[in-house]
Amino acid sequence: MGKGNKQAKLAAVMPLFIAKNAQLDEGIFDGGVEDVCQTFLDAGCAVYEVIDGLFGSGWCREQCPGPNEWESINRCYRAGRRGVGSAYREGILRAYEDGADLVLQFDYGQSISSALHVLSVAESLWQEEGWRDFLVFCQRTDVRFGRSWGRAMLHRIGSFLWSGLLPTSNIPDSSCGLRCWSRGLIETMPWKKIGAQGYFWNSEALFYALKGGAETYCLDFWDNPDQRSSLGIRQVLEALVDFLKLWRRQGGQWTRPPFLIL
Repeated sequence: MGKGNKQAKLAAVMPLFIAKNAQLDEGIFDGGVEDVCQTFLDAGCAVYEVIDGLFGSGWCREQCPGPNEWESINRCYRAGRRGVGSAYREGILRAYEDGADLVLQFDYGQSISSALHVLSVAESLWQEEGWRDFLVFCQRTDVRFGRSWGRAMLHRIGSFLWSGLLPTSNIPDSSCGLRCWSRGLIETMPWKKIGAQGYFWNSEALFYALKGGAETYCLDFWDNPDQRSSLGIRQVLEALVDFLKLWRRQGGQWTRPPFLIL
C-alpha cells in the first residue's frame, strides 16, 4: 500500500560562493539567483541557500507569499569558504530538521529543467511503498577532457573508487551534484564519516549510501559541451587527497596501478 495522494514536503539545497577566489558563471548575480529560487518556490519547494564568503554567520528565514506555508527561502551565511560538500551537508540536514520529505541538491551551474525532472522522479518514487530510503542521482554521460578537464579528472577518480571499493556497483560517474535524497535515507546516512569538504563529497556520499544498501535510481545528465568547468587544479588535487583518505579508511585494494588514475 503506497502513500496515496499525500503531498511531499520538498526542499532544494543550493551552495553559493561569493568569496573573492570563487569561480562562478558570469551573470549569476544579475537576477540569476532570484530566478532560480523562484523556480523552486513555484515547484512547491522550500529553498535552502548556503552562502560562503560573508562575515556574518547563522541561518535566517524569509517566508514567501503563497498558499503553501512550507514555501520559504532559508539562507545560511558562513564566513570564509568551507567547501561545496560541507554546504550540501549543512543544507540537507537543516531541511531534514525542518521536516522535508525530499531534499534536492542543486548547483547553480546545472540545468533547472534537469533538476525539476529529478524532483519529479523522486516524488513518484516517494509515493511507492518500499521506497522510503532512496536516492535519485545523476551521472554525466559525456565527460571529456578539454573545457571540462577538471570534471573529467573527478570522473577518473570516482571510477577508480568504485573499481576498488564497490566493484559490484556500476557507477560510470559519481561527481554530479544533482541528486535528491529521501527523508529515510537522510536519517540513516553516516554523515560524520564523510570526510570530504569539497567536490569529492558527492562521490563519497554516494559511496556510503550504496554501501549502506540504499535503493538508488540513476538518471543520465548531459553537460553543455560549450560550458567551461569551474573546477581547477586545486579542486582536483583536493579530491585526490580525499579519495586516498577514504581508500585508506576502507582498506581498498588496488585493482590496477595507482598512477593510472590520472
